[in-house]
Amino acid sequence: MSTLFVVFIIFSIAVGTVHRTAKAQVWPAAIFKTYLPIVYKCWPPSSPTCAMGPLVSGQVHTGYPSDRHVYYFIDLYVVGSISVTLSNYQAIGQLVLRRDDPPVYSVVARWWKGGSEQAVTATDLAPGRYFVHIYTSEGFNTNHLYSLTTVFTPPLIMITHPPPGTVQCANPPTDPFCRFEVRGTSQVKPLSGLQIYVFVFPVEPPGDGGWYLQKPQANLEDEGVWQQSPTYIGSTQHPARTGDTLDIRAAIVSSGSTYDGTPLENLPPDEGIDPSKVVGLIKLSNTVRLIVQR
Repeated sequence: MSTLFVVFIIFSIAVGTVHRTAKAQVWPAAIFKTYLPIVYKCWPPSSPTCAMGPLVSGQVHTGYPSDRHVYYFIDLYVVGSISVTLSNYQAIGQLVLRRDDPPVYSVVARWWKGGSEQAVTATDLAPGRYFVHIYTSEGFNTNHLYSLTTVFTPPLIMITHPPPGTVQCANPPTDPFCRFEVRGTSQVKPLSGLQIYVFVFPVEPPGDGGWYLQKPQANLEDEGVWQQSPTYIGSTQHPARTGDTLDIRAAIVSSGSTYDGTPLENLPPDEGIDPSKVVGLIKLSNTVRLIVQR
């Protein structure tokens, strides 16, 4: 598995520079900035393999047309639409929305003079990963910032933290458990009568083949942001160690949901289950794979 890391970008209005810190590196001002953490698999983002993302619906990103190819990616979890708008682009090139996996899809907007606004919109798209490709053929510069906005059908529930890759345990390494926080977004509101739970699946070393319910249920805020803290992996018999691999997943369930006749809140913490068989399940989130660091 490729090592993933999160790059946080700090924009300094006073000096007009963009600082990107990742493993003590500082990226030059010509490189893109955003106001949310973005996961980087590799650098530069000049191919789908190194695309930046996932993008968040409605979030505005700004950057310079200083590279020939720049890729972002969007994960669409339900059948829906994607709209991409590129504003104040002081260069010549094209904006592409594409999907490389079946069913293959591509839509292109081309422009021939700088400063124009371009947009692409696609509807009835199948769930999957889509790439936003900004291609610059002429007019490279680091003087004029453009704005990139994507709006798409959001998933009903999604884990946004931690990102795939290494997770640092929040408790001392002498503890048999590894404790960490899980956060995400959803379209569920606190007074809807629905609940959110997090499940952990030990991959290596393997468990008994089941997902372990984390209690208590996640805390849900008014704006649809939720968090579950703490989340655990490991036990006295099998302490969590550096290099252990696990998957995490969240689920929206109806209040009073059960598994094999037992209410979820009464399930023993050491009983592995299949979340897809929960009676009252509304929707499962994306799966995030993590590697323990102690």
